[in-house]
Amino acid sequence: MIPVSQYAQEIEQTDHPEMSLVNKWELSSTFDISGIPMDTYPHFFTIFNARWDTVTPGKEGWVNIERKRGTADESAYGAYARSMFICEEETTYKIKAEYTEEITIFLNKKFLLQEKNKPDKSAGTFEIEISPKKGLNELFIFVISHSSDWKFRIIYFPEIKSPPVDHTLSKIIWETESNLLTPESVSYDPEYDMYYVSNYDYMYYTKGHPTGYISRISSDGKIQDQEWIKGLFAPTGICVYEHKLYIIVRNGVVVIDTKKGKYVTQYDIPDTDFLNDITVDSLGRLYISDSSGDPGKPDIYILENKEVKPWLQSESVSNTNGIYAYQGKLLIGNNGEGLFQAIDLNDKSIKTICSLGAGTIDGIRVDNQGNYIVSHWEGKIFRITHQGQITEIFDTRIEDYNAADFEYSGKSNTLFIPTFLGNKVTALKLSY
Repeated sequence: MIPVSQYAQEIEQTDHPEMSLVNKWELSSTFDISGIPMDTYPHFFTIFNARWDTVTPGKEGWVNIERKRGTADESAYGAYARSMFICEEETTYKIKAEYTEEITIFLNKKFLLQEKNKPDKSAGTFEIEISPKKGLNELFIFVISHSSDWKFRIIYFPEIKSPPVDHTLSKIIWETESNLLTPESVSYDPEYDMYYVSNYDYMYYTKGHPTGYISRISSDGKIQDQEWIKGLFAPTGICVYEHKLYIIVRNGVVVIDTKKGKYVTQYDIPDTDFLNDITVDSLGRLYISDSSGDPGKPDIYILENKEVKPWLQSESVSNTNGIYAYQGKLLIGNNGEGLFQAIDLNDKSIKTICSLGAGTIDGIRVDNQGNYIVSHWEGKIFRITHQGQITEIFDTRIEDYNAADFEYSGKSNTLFIPTFLGNKVTALKLSY
């Protein structure tokens, strides 16, 4: 095999078919690096608030951060850069990184390498192998500079592919007023043709009492009852089953009678860190995800016969968020590994459908054609075939809001997306 360094020289002179420069990046704003660990992938709120811009490198593939952003003074400044690519099968890539001062590389949130350039060299360089998963993958770069000369470039072997994007497959048809309180989940009640919305209140920890609530909205986006059920402790996932609304709160599951709009009971789940989503299967069994990521605790609980107990604890699953029961399977977002997976409800065998790279897998549904529809909380919405082929169909980040735990109507082929920091619900019509 020809060394990667030799290919790197050739690509500057010829269009070598086996090599590719990364030619599209998202670049964050610059920031003071004081107290920020170089070997730790940033928190998802940090990622969402990083003020990303799309950047096209220069002719030779260099991303010049100083030219794009500038530095405020002579102290050490940092910037994040990320690039998504897609793999049709699991394979091994070699990459060469060139940089001016200091760089850290992550693949799908996993720390790979940290390098610092020597003072007597104009640019540092290193070569590594990476093993991305089938599906989407994220290469994430953390670069540091103490001067105005601040740039990097990445070269791959073999050539990488950009993920398919087709935003013509969806269109916003209405939005509610923006006066909800960080809406997190939406669930449909066919008996009343009504959508329930959990209002999380992400500032709940600053309040002296539970401030979350459930709203009811009509199928045309009118808020019918903003605080239908009040006094909930940061509610997240919700689902409707047999005239009851099941609501995940921080310490368990609250049950509401949908006919009377009144409290029925609560199932406490002790020693949990962050209960998140809930779904019901065809037999009326309810499954609850825990997003703590603690390997010593259950990943998923089950509520059956009025009793909650652990259902799954596996090394193959970590930091579960979105879950959805469908045709004998439990579709889940394994956010520890960035994987979209299916768990057999009978034997609990686990199959990976595809990688979705870095991002918080939140909403999961199945459309009229049998495709999986999956959202990243940060804003991207994907259509995924049973073969694991991925197409990005919408990106709420364009509007500066999130795509949390949505609902899907097969009748109207529409997604109802709680936008969290956008404080509204958006109806997204699918056009296929």
